[in-house]
Amino acid sequence: MKKNILFIIAAAVLYSCDFKRSSESNVNDATGTEQTEDSIAQTSFTGTYYGTLPAADCEGIKTELVINADSTYSLTSEYLGKQGEPFLESGVYHLVNNNLIELVTPSSGEKTYYKIKNDSTILLTNSAGEEPGAELLNEYMLRK
Repeated sequence: MKKNILFIIAAAVLYSCDFKRSSESNVNDATGTEQTEDSIAQTSFTGTYYGTLPAADCEGIKTELVINADSTYSLTSEYLGKQGEPFLESGVYHLVNNNLIELVTPSSGEKTYYKIKNDSTILLTNSAGEEPGAELLNEYMLRK
């Protein structure tokens, strides 16, 4: 329970509207199928992911993340219920342990982590790839 609370607090701080910007196998929660690190490495995780992430002081953060094959990414975040232009960010990414995408913003050095769940779903996590509790998994997922 403490882990879930800490994760929620960390996510809320990182993704609030005032924000300026390994294991050997993974289970696909939707289908229950197991993917090994080798199969994830062979899976094409590049593409465009969409979703709405939770936020501390607005309705949510409409998110579009484009993962390119050349190790670059672009991230568009729109804070729902708030006026203003969407926040745009781009940079490079690294694949950690064949299942964790580390986004790096060159201007600030800031890092954000997404765990590859399957070939069409990624999950916002902390730097160790730890997932939120089961009741929050869908809140932090982006899908192709």
